[in-house]
Amino acid sequence: MFLLIAGAVVAINELRLRSFRGILYFVAGSVLPLCVALYFKVALAPASEFLSGGLTKILQDIADPARHGIILAYFKNIFLFSNGWYRVGILPILCVYFLVFHSRAKENPQAVFIGFAIFTLQIIGYYAFYLISPYELDWHLSSSIDRLFIHVYPTILFVTLAASQTPEMIFAE
Repeated sequence: MFLLIAGAVVAINELRLRSFRGILYFVAGSVLPLCVALYFKVALAPASEFLSGGLTKILQDIADPARHGIILAYFKNIFLFSNGWYRVGILPILCVYFLVFHSRAKENPQAVFIGFAIFTLQIIGYYAFYLISPYELDWHLSSSIDRLFIHVYPTILFVTLAASQTPEMIFAE
């Protein structure tokens, strides 16, 4: 999922800049990992259980407001409170850091745009997979939400630090 999202964001950014060199580099760098992943999916991995319930079951899960509420509660807990690791989660701390050290998005707008777009689309993708999960939702979320946080934390950190000035720049003024 990450490779597809990153590829789409890179392609959109390169098309916006009217440059195709970045797309070419991304595709060239993705060929080998994509071939390995496709071989694994086709030759070794069992069929996906996410689509095994049929279209009717998936549409029922998507339309169920209770499932949305459970998923949003888990997401809120992990991003705002770090799932009980500390009293305050890392996201509020990074927001305060960004507010204190101001924005430098004008210096590096592509990095901030790409990072934020990948993070947002990745979260939407995880949300969609949880929404159609055939497993008991509380169990699925409680057993995998920490791993999800570990996947998106580097992107959150990168976007925040790329969009903020360094402390040295602030205190030098």
